[in-house]
Amino acid sequence: MAPDLPGHGDAMKMSDPNEYGAMEEEVYGWALTASPVDGVGFSLGARLVLAAEALHPGTFSRLVVGGIGANIFSYRSPEHLAGAIEMGDPDLAPDSTMAAAFVRGAQRSTNDPAALAAFLRRPNRHRVTIEDLRSIRCPVLAAYGDEDTMVHPVEEFTQYLSDVRTVRIPGADHLATMRSPEFLAAALTFLTE
Repeated sequence: MAPDLPGHGDAMKMSDPNEYGAMEEEVYGWALTASPVDGVGFSLGARLVLAAEALHPGTFSRLVVGGIGANIFSYRSPEHLAGAIEMGDPDLAPDSTMAAAFVRGAQRSTNDPAALAAFLRRPNRHRVTIEDLRSIRCPVLAAYGDEDTMVHPVEEFTQYLSDVRTVRIPGADHLATMRSPEFLAAALTFLTE
């Protein structure tokens, strides 16, 4: 199963943040339809599968997460980035080359900037805590790019997981990590062991 998150890909595109509700519960619902199931998520997707597992232990047999590390504890207001996406202006993005890349990506013809901005502003976002991570008992593979400044130090995240392996993707920033053959190979190896 590879569902698109609401506001993304081929999923429904709504411009009201309240339409997005509690995404962690939606991820949990998807997992229930295929149980037992492994979970794979990148960046926001990683945060969502980790939160779903913490809120509902036993949801996943294994988890592969990428593009997540110290940033899992970062909860800045989404307003600055959401506004830049709506305006379509990377120069208005928060002071980060990655934020500017997100703004540019939101303008692709397959994306809906209003829906992505609304998704960022969604209420009821679950804040993953240290206690959440400590409650996760399934094996976790955490992949990170060695040039992904958003996730370093990755140990700020992995130290709280009881059964975790890490794989470093050389020469990869945040977006390149997701596309790297090394990430895919490591995930497939981990899931088929």
